[in-house]
Amino acid sequence: MKEKVTYLDGSIVDLEVNRIGFRRANQIAKKHIPINNLTINKDSNDINIKGDIDLFGMAESCLETIEGLDLEKIDSAEARRLYSKYFEKDVMAGLGQGGNPN
Repeated sequence: MKEKVTYLDGSIVDLEVNRIGFRRANQIAKKHIPINNLTINKDSNDINIKGDIDLFGMAESCLETIEGLDLEKIDSAEARRLYSKYFEKDVMAGLGQGGNPN
């Protein structure tokens, strides 16, 4: 999908952004949610996740899949927008099902 991305200097670039597939999403999740540091406890209707989840690293790994995107020139709001729109639901899918992505 074509996406206009605004860099810190105000320049706008047109990039092709594609969602990542199931396998790649799981690889990224495994890298940033280590199985030996993740515990899930259910209390009533609540799910509490405790562990060393590297959400920043996970977002960066996803954004690195966008060909031509310069991560040094993008601000955090624009990075968050892209991550949320194209990647977040795929890499977090394993957690949403109450399971472990590893």
